[in-house]
Amino acid sequence: MLFNELVIGFGFLDVLLGVGVDHMAVVNDLLVEIDIIDVFMAFGIAGPLIFYFPWILGFIWSFELVRSSPRSGICFIFLTLMFVGVSVTGGHVVNSGIASSATAFYITYLYMLKEEQKSLQE
Repeated sequence: MLFNELVIGFGFLDVLLGVGVDHMAVVNDLLVEIDIIDVFMAFGIAGPLIFYFPWILGFIWSFELVRSSPRSGICFIFLTLMFVGVSVTGGHVVNSGIASSATAFYITYLYMLKEEQKSLQE
């Protein structure tokens, strides 16, 4: 019943941009506490792309770091996989104010380490 009430009634813009958190709050117990589903329902297709963009950069920068420092690069790849895995299965990683601060510090540190390794090679 809930699926028919919410998902079937989605228009094109609802799928692309989402229905918003207010619409989700109208129906009790709609949030499933799995980040990617909650973000998709609230913000549409554009939401997960924006919310997971730092993690995509984290993967790219980790793979770049593998070339100069394999041990550090592999550790960062696994750490990023762990964060994304917890987000997809448990939630509260990309859709949380406190966790977003930790994400910002993590991605910033990874970027600084990658740039430092790049400057040492030149």
